[in-house]
Parts: sequence; structure tokens; C-alpha cells
Amino acid sequence: MDVLLGKWEEAKGLQEIPILPGRPFDAGDRRLVLQDLALHMHERKVREIALEELEPMLEEKFDEILHDQAEAARAARRFLHVIEERTGLLVAAAKECTGSHT
Repeated sequence: MDVLLGKWEEAKGLQEIPILPGRPFDAGDRRLVLQDLALHMHERKVREIALEELEPMLEEKFDEILHDQAEAARAARRFLHVIEERTGLLVAAAKECTGSHT
């Protein structure tokens, strides 16, 4: 867990992608964001969360840090990109096709 939270970029030999403008986004910040997400999912007894639900939650959390809604939205998108691409903590689910092919 510490590798994923604290040194996820260093552990893979990759340069860190800045999440927050003008300041580091450290392991404590990552833990707080992911803890809130984990608690939300645990309380609802779900193992998956829709992107449409996740993005606003992250934007709200980043707005608490940045006090700027537009920058919070950008930070949330950067955060999602980093954890999806580099940590494997979040994985996009395939959408089901519901049409017939004739």
C-alpha cells in the first residue's frame, strides 16, 4: 500500500505527474482521497462505482484542498488518469452492448 500511495511513480521509475498546481500531492493527500472513496463504497456495500459518481466526489475533495472548482476538476481528472494508468487501483469496466447485430 505504501508503494502505491507514497512512491507509485518512483516505484515504476516514472516521472511524477503533477496533480495539484504548485504543490506536491503526497502520500497523505492520496490516502485521504482514497480513504473517502473506500468508505463511500463500503457504506453502500458496492465493489464498483460509476465514473459519473466518482468524478464529482473527487472534484469535491480537491476543491476542499484548492478552493477553486475549475482547478479541482482538472486535478480530479489528473488523479484519475494517474491511478488508472499507473497503479491499477481503478480499472475501467467495459460497457455492455444491448443492441442486436443483424
